[in-house]
Amino acid sequence: MKLVSATLPVASTLNAAGKHEQLWHFYERGTRALAWTGLPIFVWAAVGAGPLLFVWAEVRALEAQLTVWILCAGMFLSVYGGMAKSVAVGIGKPETEMYSSLIAGVLNVVLSVVLLLLLGFAGAPLGTTIAFAAGSVYLMASLHTHFGHSMYLLVRPLIGPLLTAVPAGFIAWFIIGLAGDSFFGNVIGLVGSALAVGLIFMGTGMRAGIFTREFLRSVRNPGGNG
Repeated sequence: MKLVSATLPVASTLNAAGKHEQLWHFYERGTRALAWTGLPIFVWAAVGAGPLLFVWAEVRALEAQLTVWILCAGMFLSVYGGMAKSVAVGIGKPETEMYSSLIAGVLNVVLSVVLLLLLGFAGAPLGTTIAFAAGSVYLMASLHTHFGHSMYLLVRPLIGPLLTAVPAGFIAWFIIGLAGDSFFGNVIGLVGSALAVGLIFMGTGMRAGIFTREFLRSVRNPGGNG
């Protein structure tokens, strides 16, 4: 997320220079990078929820694992909208980010209470996840409308990472199961699965042209032609 924070002055500089199309491409590349770097973390946390909770707090309750699974989706969607937040503030539209936060905050309270009454314990994290999703979608949709681009582009950066998450998640699950159910086995399983998920996403992302020198150069040099 430090990289996302660093993009705010970049967005401001490009906007002030009137390079709106270049700013859009910068936002798009950043969002794709967030999808490819953020999703593996939450895939690993979701697949390894059981061992993670046991190693951290010696908890094995299914309810706790379910909470982690649900919140992983919400947290990822919140991270996914990080580039939109930075660009919105950078182009002088902080009210868009404010409305997004208000939507997420109000929905979080209302949905968590309502769904808790309807579904039980799972309702609270589900309400939070839906609220995070709504806030991110509003923020990104507003930015796409500002630049005059299709709402389909909200989803497109997720396709590759989601497809990669299937084999990566399966391999992580296999490694965790193979490592055993002891404390030491859980630690080995978590470390091994983290390495596997990270390498799979990194390799696939490099083949997809995500982690390139061009993107890093565009962060360092906002006035360039990348």
